[in-house]
Amino acid sequence: MQNSLYVTTATNVVTIGGTAYPTGVTSVTNAQFASKFGLFDNLARFDIDTGHPRVPLALIGDYVQNTQACGNLGNILTAPANTTSQTFKQTRNAACNSHQRRGYWAEARLGRLQERGDFQIGYTRIFIEREAVLGNFNYSELRQGTNVTQHRVDAFYQLERNVQLGFNSLVGRPLASSEPWLTRLQFDVVYIF
Repeated sequence: MQNSLYVTTATNVVTIGGTAYPTGVTSVTNAQFASKFGLFDNLARFDIDTGHPRVPLALIGDYVQNTQACGNLGNILTAPANTTSQTFKQTRNAACNSHQRRGYWAEARLGRLQERGDFQIGYTRIFIEREAVLGNFNYSELRQGTNVTQHRVDAFYQLERNVQLGFNSLVGRPLASSEPWLTRLQFDVVYIF
């Protein structure tokens, strides 16, 4: 989860002689996103006839903006007061910045996958700021759901009418980070029913 998130935990304690001793049992009592998610999403696709029926070109672009980034900060519940049987602690994974609310997706595909022997290659450039989308519902193959910059190169071959072979390369890292680029390679056999 890369969206800004506030989590309150409760740790059970035993109080002896006025001193609280933790029992080792901790549970999450509340978790809230700092943002609400009012997404303004625009998707465009241009199909270009290259003059070769088996080699069409598709250009795809997506732009999303969360119009309610950091809109839930005023509703974040504070941690309850400690009691003799529980202590409470509130943490956040990252500060919410309402300017980090945009995502971009640019993709180019050459070829098709309809008949035996068809081939398709593609390149995608992905850039998603921390509060742009709800990370858990984003493209699951990314390094992380938000706050990420990613490159994807893929190739598919239609082996049979109902069988595709696929290769996917995903190279990405968190935004504004010195972390190294993470490279993931994926090989697929897809059966179509």
